[in-house]
Amino acid sequence: MILTVETQESIRVLQDLRDVRLRLIAPLYVTIEEQGSTVVAANVDLDLFGYGDTEAGALQDLREVIVETYFGLKADQTNLGPHLQAIWNYLNRIVLELQVHAA
Repeated sequence: MILTVETQESIRVLQDLRDVRLRLIAPLYVTIEEQGSTVVAANVDLDLFGYGDTEAGALQDLREVIVETYFGLKADQTNLGPHLQAIWNYLNRIVLELQVHAA
């Protein structure tokens, strides 16, 4: 038995992470792929994925994953292996960390 999965893929450009602590300073190209009833937003440079029922949901999940990855890698940057170090280096080039002042 052969199972065939049909997918549709398109490209979107993220220009904002929607997080007050971080700003994208370069566009981030994201592929959008429908896999059945799930939408997957992915960036191959960061090796990160977001999932949702809609494209908007998948993009928001990817934004949250990028933010979590940024702060996780930042906290552990002295112990990163080569692959994670490459991701951290790329994030450092495209993300600016903002100073958030408490109200």
